[in-house]
Amino acid sequence: MIFELRQVTALDVAGAELLARLFADIEARGTPIALVGVAEPHVAQLVAADPSGRVAARIAATEIDVLRLLNPGRVTRPIERLIAGVRRFQQSAGRRRLLVERLAKAQDPHTLFVSCADSRVVPTLLTSTDPGELLQVRNLGNIVPPSGGAAMPAEGAAVEYALTRLHITEIVVCGHSGCGAMTALLARDPAVGMPSVAEWLRPAAALLARLPDDATPGDAAMANVVLQLEHLRTYPIVRERLVAGQLRLHGWYYDIGAGALSAWDDVAEQFVPLVSPIRSSASAHRC
Repeated sequence: MIFELRQVTALDVAGAELLARLFADIEARGTPIALVGVAEPHVAQLVAADPSGRVAARIAATEIDVLRLLNPGRVTRPIERLIAGVRRFQQSAGRRRLLVERLAKAQDPHTLFVSCADSRVVPTLLTSTDPGELLQVRNLGNIVPPSGGAAMPAEGAAVEYALTRLHITEIVVCGHSGCGAMTALLARDPAVGMPSVAEWLRPAAALLARLPDDATPGDAAMANVVLQLEHLRTYPIVRERLVAGQLRLHGWYYDIGAGALSAWDDVAEQFVPLVSPIRSSASAHRC
């Protein structure tokens, strides 16, 4: 049994205790449960209402968590998870028929979004965008090799296609905290067993000269975003569109733990919050 709590906007102590008793009663009857969409403040209340820890153990953060909780003892293979997702996508497609029909005819994205291939970085989730809005380029370290290299990079092809054929007006390069590519780069020996990775990171190696000896992967990731913006400006089509006022470049940094995004400010020469922090209702009430 799945309890969907995304629409629960308020939960007092009595309500949390009632839910905890309900969950315990259902499980006592042999029915496994999973709680999804639990807001952070409500997690603490539910945990406090059930010192045994049963409720906390039933809170699911991902679809895989749900499958594990509802099928204890059964190992779900990754491909099964994907197929289940495809099935749910097809079942929900009817609710977005108008968008699906429009996308079947053509695409009209407004932004080229260059991000890391890290599984924790999901551009459409971060920006709450629909299919068809972002043309995405994802690779290790959100790198855009400079124009004029010996090999024609896929990233350069995407830039040219985005600006020439799709008339995109915004390009975002988004780095993130905990980036494995930046950690490897700082180690200065990323090639152990990964020669392709070493070759791929070569265009980003220039940022090492910009970093202090005690730089963290986060420092490197932010410096790398700025470097990739410079690389973008080496493409003739990018320079042309910038001069014409038909294109804007943006550098973002995603702090995964905080769930916060910051943007590079050319004038201040630093990253600043992309949006103002969201205040809790309690804080807003006090103000």
